[in-house]
Amino acid sequence: MPTVTVCVGQAGTQLGANLFATLHSSKCNVDEHFRTSSQDGLSIPRSLLIDTEPKVILKALEHNNALNTKNYKFLPANCVAQPPTSSSHIAKSGAGNNFAMGYSHHAPLLLPGITSGPLRSEIEHCDSLSSINIVHSAGGGTGSGCGTKLTECVKDIYGGKTEILNVVVLPFNTGEVIVQDYNVLLTLGKLTVASDCVITLENETLMNNCKRLYNLPNPQTSHLNSFASEMLTGVFAGSTNSPTPSKFTPQQTLRSTITSLVPTPQYKFPTLKHIPMVAPGSREFEPVVAWATLLKTMGGMQKLGRMFEGGGGAGAYGTNQSIVRNFSCANVMFCRGGSHSPYTINSKDVENVVVESSVVNWNSGSSNQAFTTCYAPVCPQTQLKKDDEKKSITLLTNNQEILPVLDRYQTRALAKFDSGAYLHRYEMHGIERGDFEESFRQVEQVMMDYQQMQL
Repeated sequence: MPTVTVCVGQAGTQLGANLFATLHSSKCNVDEHFRTSSQDGLSIPRSLLIDTEPKVILKALEHNNALNTKNYKFLPANCVAQPPTSSSHIAKSGAGNNFAMGYSHHAPLLLPGITSGPLRSEIEHCDSLSSINIVHSAGGGTGSGCGTKLTECVKDIYGGKTEILNVVVLPFNTGEVIVQDYNVLLTLGKLTVASDCVITLENETLMNNCKRLYNLPNPQTSHLNSFASEMLTGVFAGSTNSPTPSKFTPQQTLRSTITSLVPTPQYKFPTLKHIPMVAPGSREFEPVVAWATLLKTMGGMQKLGRMFEGGGGAGAYGTNQSIVRNFSCANVMFCRGGSHSPYTINSKDVENVVVESSVVNWNSGSSNQAFTTCYAPVCPQTQLKKDDEKKSITLLTNNQEILPVLDRYQTRALAKFDSGAYLHRYEMHGIERGDFEESFRQVEQVMMDYQQMQL
């Protein structure tokens, strides 16, 4: 089933362009993310790139062209760089790292033409829409404000007809924007209502693990995007629910993944994990690892609450000392590769990951519906000597590891809010104290729900 991805803001556009390059260069079945042009026969990503500054989209496309093998191209009509009112200074200056400016000023100018134009056109090219995915940041202004408002608009128009997935890039802990905690709080608070599933990626975690696993002393934005794209490809690329698929075996779509992953509406913040993470220059020398080893490693990551093997870094998903045991309510695991000896996966090794996931009693059941295992014959990593022998595991686990992330941004935003710091920058663009208070309540409720998950 096809899916449409909308990339909003600088971080969202850069990550989205890199994600489609990774999807296309992999040997996985990615038909749901591309369609064929009737004019030149090239593949067209089912995607929109949206920002308030044209230079960001142009740079993202330049980087994409450098990675592209000329087998696909983004439609120019799907690249929206600024609102139609070019005489407005707001249309030329970006959102100023202010959620309110993106949400209240840019979004009303941009979104009506997008939802009734290119977004509707892409959806009409889908015979049966699986999901609408929105990739954006939460620390700046365009990604947080416009991305959140777009999610609300999509829910108003298509809610109940398809699933809405948000991939949200969270900022570095320090050194980016002084009001980033406000932007994150408002974004997550509103997405709690508007989105069906929210996957968070922290720049801090990506940076630390890029240094450690890719052996890069000073990773650039392109490295972080490549790192995140490989993880997301493990979820976005096609798979099945059977280790021995036939032409009658149903595909595991993003819609079915979200449905399995979010058993009840209050739990919609899963954690993304992926192994192995190998530097591109080292992949051809990487030894072939047995499924038992990979599954044991993933089980250990689940037990210790880590995003990556060997440690989670200083950002989110590091070892969580405040929770003795991370309970989960749903999990979807993707096992990819090993096509020379297809799917020789021991059920006992999978059961080890299930046990370490600590599934809550109320969603375990006799059929173990809280843990879904999906399969695909090809690993998404490229440039490998023995492509058909390489393996990877991607796990989306809806567990309590999101708690320290939410608590950190909630605490820091509340400290600023109590002192009244920078509130005038939001009030002048239509975001009042009541909006902050509502977001605080929403995030606090999510934290309470996750804390009481095992009850």
